[in-house]
Amino acid sequence: MNDKLEDDDIEFEFDMDDDDTDVDFEFEPEKPAPPPHLFAKFGGPEAIQIVVEKFYNLVLEDEQLRPYFQDIDMNRLAKHQVDFVSFALGGPTFYSGQSLSESHKGLNIKPEHYDLTLNHLAASLLYAGVSAEDTESVMVMFRPLRASIAPTLE
Repeated sequence: MNDKLEDDDIEFEFDMDDDDTDVDFEFEPEKPAPPPHLFAKFGGPEAIQIVVEKFYNLVLEDEQLRPYFQDIDMNRLAKHQVDFVSFALGGPTFYSGQSLSESHKGLNIKPEHYDLTLNHLAASLLYAGVSAEDTESVMVMFRPLRASIAPTLE
């Protein structure tokens, strides 16, 4: 099992314009720590790749979410996401970058759109064979990140 995925380990083909726009983020310290067994239980980096691929396919098919990704290099984002999800699930991958709030700043993500992405993540986990109970454990970890990614405008 690889400790870190190489750039060419995962590849997506999207009908989107390529540019150097990058969304980077790090795991937020206030987020609950994952149960340490989830990364291995889910099948390691290969399974995370399947989850991320399915996730972005669902997100890009969603008319409400697709506009957020118009100017994003999806191959690069997917590689970052594999590292992030691996790290979030207790895997050996170290991930660092901008904070969630900084990397999503200016995108004006609506809270309901964040909720839609979580639904797509749950569907992707289930698609990859993750149990409903373990999928809910992941949702419990990711729900609190909503405030960093989609702050409520007042």
